[in-house]
This record gives sequence, C-alpha cells and structure tokens, in this order.
Amino acid sequence: MMKKTIYLLLLTLAWGKALAQDSNIYRFDDMGTGLQQNTFFDGGYGLMDMGDNDYSIYGLGKFTRMSAKKCFITRDMAIENWGAKYNYTFEATEDMDVNISIKHFVPWDGWARHSNHDNNTRNQYVIEDASELDWVSRYYAAMILSLDNQNLPTAQQSRPLAPADYEADGATYNKILADKNLWKSTLVESQPNDTLWLYPKAGGDNSRQPYYNDIPEYIKVHLTKGPHTFTVTSLCSGWDFDCLQLEDWTISSIAAVKEKEGFRAWSNNGIIYAGHGEEIRLYNSQGELISTFRQQTTVPRGIYILKSGKAVQKIFVR
Repeated sequence: MMKKTIYLLLLTLAWGKALAQDSNIYRFDDMGTGLQQNTFFDGGYGLMDMGDNDYSIYGLGKFTRMSAKKCFITRDMAIENWGAKYNYTFEATEDMDVNISIKHFVPWDGWARHSNHDNNTRNQYVIEDASELDWVSRYYAAMILSLDNQNLPTAQQSRPLAPADYEADGATYNKILADKNLWKSTLVESQPNDTLWLYPKAGGDNSRQPYYNDIPEYIKVHLTKGPHTFTVTSLCSGWDFDCLQLEDWTISSIAAVKEKEGFRAWSNNGIIYAGHGEEIRLYNSQGELISTFRQQTTVPRGIYILKSGKAVQKIFVR
C-alpha cells in the first residue's frame, strides 16, 4: 500500500479533496484573529501562544478562593482562561488507520520558568482533584487531541521536567533531555494518558521554529469513512501550534493478524517487558522476525509485534 501523508494546517482553505488521497494539505476551520504570520509555519501562518500568558490573575474572576493566596481551578475554567480550543472538520473517503504527529514549538524561556516540577511552590491556582498541584506548573504547554469528541490516548510514555533552577542556556535540561532515565512517566496505571505534554527541543532555544518529534504522538488512530472533527485543546499556553500530520499506519506482512489476549507486555526506556515466562517471538513493523526472548529485551524505538503461541500483541517503544 502506498504510504499517504496528510497535513492539517492552520488556515481557512476552500477545498473539495478527500482525506484519503495520497498527499494533500488541509487547513483548520476558520481561526479568525488567532492566526499569526511566521515564515517558519507551513503556509506562513499558524497559532502562536496557545492561550493567555498572564498567570498573575485569573482573568474572568470565576475562581473559588481557597485562601488569600490560593484559588480553586477546574479543568474547564483553566482552559477557558489560559488555554484554547480549535476544531477541524473533514471527511474521510475510506476506512483507514493513521499515525498523527503534532508540528509545534515550545519556547525555552517561558517553559523553563513556568513548567517546573509537578509541585510548584507558588500553588496559586490549584487543580480541582489534586490540591497540592499547580495548574500552570503541571500543564504548561500541554494539550489534548480529540476525534469526534473522544479524547485520543497518546503514545507518550514519559516527559522531561525543567530543572528546578532556571538557566538561560538550558545546559542542565539538555542533559536531562538526553537521558530518558531522568524523565517522568506520563502513564496512568501503566496505561496511556490523553494528556500530551510538549517540551522544548533543546534548552535555550527560543527560535520559534516549529518541529515534529521523532515519534508520532498518536499511533494507529482509526478513521471510518465519513465526516469527522478533530479538536485540539490547549490546557495551558506556552507553545505554538502549526499543524497535524497524518500518515498511514501499516504493519505490512502481518497486517491481517488479529490481536488476542494471552499475555501482557509493556515498554519503558527502550526495554520490552513481558508478564509471563513463555518464549516470545519479536517482529519489526515489516513483519520480519528479529529475535526471541522470555521476560525482557532491549530494542531501538519503533513499533513491534510480539507473538507467543496464538497470542499476538503490538507494542510501541520510545
């Protein structure tokens, strides 16, 4: 099957093409005054600062004051005040599975100052279900992608945290970025989260030149034939949004193999772990047998298929 790449960009564009064509460019629904010009954006326009950067006050005054210094914030209130929501409607002309990548930029200066550790000593705006956490600190440059009002689980398993002390050059952060053993897990009870945390590509980088991460943020999203709506929800400001890139998800020679429950496997920091002691055959995404193992094996990042007897499981390794 020919690999298809589709871009969802941030401009209004009259079009009559269909999503399932080999290579097309699509634009988000009308962004109004939110669009900003930047030569780095595809098409020259995108969305900079996905929300309000003023964290000194809650702009609409709707919070419930917990004390003289702390305010109680719900998710909807936080999105309304510091975040943003944008929709894109489209029609798929066939059923297909796609990987989705987010083209974005996270400026170092703001992220390093505001997105510290989960526990921010300011605690000016606390989260509704976690009173010890500060919303801006935890969700700076974070987003949710939904398809037809259903939040999509991300392929993200961990994220780097900013150093406790701000550095203009980001030297300490670059060391953290290079060692995923220092990253914080984003899984919830070992399962993917619907919150996607974005972070600077390098410490000290304020160029505002958007980029894709090496691995798609969403893996094997199923699109049925017909109309759909993507919604990008920014949980807090601190990042620029350029576009979504959709690529066909294929698994080549073993595409027809159905998954069957029978064993549990998961990955962490490049290691695949299996929850039973039986021999497991490991295949790459082209269906080629790589090796056999029992309880764990180390592999490069990518998509793999694990088979043990009649049980089959696909797994994504970062």
